[in-house]
Amino acid sequence: MYGSATKMNGFLAEESLQSVSEVLPWLQEAIAHFYPASAYTASLAPQARERAAQRVFQPPRADHSVRCPRCSAPNATMLDEVFAFVCNHCG
Repeated sequence: MYGSATKMNGFLAEESLQSVSEVLPWLQEAIAHFYPASAYTASLAPQARERAAQRVFQPPRADHSVRCPRCSAPNATMLDEVFAFVCNHCG
């Protein structure tokens, strides 16, 4: 899984990839999709720009909150299932 976010520009995208070799093309298409008028996008191959224009990016998963059974402190997690829990507050 690969995700990208920028605090300055605010776009978020997430995708499940099969191999490390797919990361760079995914990033290039994400940049071209979200910033089609950028100089970087203009430097990409026409095929990459075309794929980026047609691509639908998955929104990021929403964070889940897990509460400590002892102190009830919230702990954010990106996992769909909690395997082990260590409280950030009380340990």
